[in-house]
Amino acid sequence: MTDTHSADDEARDAAERVVLGAMLLSEAAIERATELLRVADFYRPRHAALFNRLLIQWAAQKPTDAQSIIVALSEADELGRLGGGAFLHDLIAPLPSVYSVDYHARTIIEHAGRRRFAEGLAKLDAAHRLTDTAVRAERVTAALGELVELGTPKTTVSEPDRGSELDAFLGQDDEDRYEWLIPGLIERGDRLILTGREGGGKSTLLRQIALQAASGVHPFGAATYAPLRVLVVDLENSERQLRRELRPVRLAAGTAYGGALVIKVRTDGLNLLDARDVDWFLSLVATHQPDMLITGPAYKMAAGNPIDEEPARIVAGYLDRIRVQHDCAIALEAHTPQGGYGKRPERPYGASLWLRWPEFGLFLSPEGHLRHWRGKRDASRDWPAALQRGGEWPWMPVTNTRDVVWARMVEEASKIDGQISNRALAKVIEVSEGTIRIVIKDHEAEWAAITSGLLGDDP
Repeated sequence: MTDTHSADDEARDAAERVVLGAMLLSEAAIERATELLRVADFYRPRHAALFNRLLIQWAAQKPTDAQSIIVALSEADELGRLGGGAFLHDLIAPLPSVYSVDYHARTIIEHAGRRRFAEGLAKLDAAHRLTDTAVRAERVTAALGELVELGTPKTTVSEPDRGSELDAFLGQDDEDRYEWLIPGLIERGDRLILTGREGGGKSTLLRQIALQAASGVHPFGAATYAPLRVLVVDLENSERQLRRELRPVRLAAGTAYGGALVIKVRTDGLNLLDARDVDWFLSLVATHQPDMLITGPAYKMAAGNPIDEEPARIVAGYLDRIRVQHDCAIALEAHTPQGGYGKRPERPYGASLWLRWPEFGLFLSPEGHLRHWRGKRDASRDWPAALQRGGEWPWMPVTNTRDVVWARMVEEASKIDGQISNRALAKVIEVSEGTIRIVIKDHEAEWAAITSGLLGDDP
């Protein structure tokens, strides 16, 4: 990086200092700055590093005042590299205000745009100099594409949102309306975590929902709707594995699919504690503006111990930021803990935050049962009780009530170590004892074989 000292560069550096100083003094300034700026927008490396540290603290819901940031930087062994505590105190000395963030962010964005454009031109020039015709054509096309993208505004600097007066707020008529993405199932802003055992079909179900959403096909019903923009960021499978899994689902979609599903593979996972990965992830989402983002598994979104709460808070903070900024739904895949009994194995492995984060927490058993491990926030949603493998799609809903109850009975019987009564079954499955008796009659011989030695007498 070449240092120059023109008035223009001084204005750029001053703008970066003002924004950072305001962020150290006000969480409102942090919220505003994160809407407008990315780490890569900052020219000075230490400014970029401080901006990233503020984002991490804020996403983890930790204090962001100068002293707290000094402690955090010191613990991360970054304070000396940034210039010590005096650097931070110099930033807040002029008492910059949250109201100055928009103006100075505009300056930062303008300079960042110039740098990226110059880098894009350099790439284009280098591509033109290549002697291999095929490679040259590919690189020139890619460089031109980057330049075109740079010319498309992605950030709007506007007046801060000042809120609404009470009567005006209550007068807005959209409070009781659903903003359905998939009618009766998923609306904008929903957060879903789907758990399941390794190889139990949860990844297949999420890929199926992704392609169905991008094709305007309801996963579990007959309703149709406009195809959605869907972004899948796979953090576990290789491209080769994913192609094998997606081909039959693509065939099932047929002509209904029109190209609205984008796939990105990061087999080595993400580390949203690292500014480079944060920039990559946020830029990817901003580029595609999805109606629905599907990603995971959750444990591959941050480095460190998956059960630690702090990394989980940071990951959840970035996911919520994406959800709000892009008004999209997010579906996250998660594994379940190994072993255990009762409800615990149905919940996501990792930090306890993931138990509280989603609107909908669902467990898919290998037999196809969908159970809510997170209390339903909206009981009207059309999530089926059970799915079956095969048919038009890899997973199809079981529509016959008796078949659903029978499948649950078989599964519950496999868990029992001792005797089981019709009354206990009815309570667990949440149906009447009469229904249990009818289903047993439908499957009398099979049930006798399954429960030999398990059945207790009902009082």
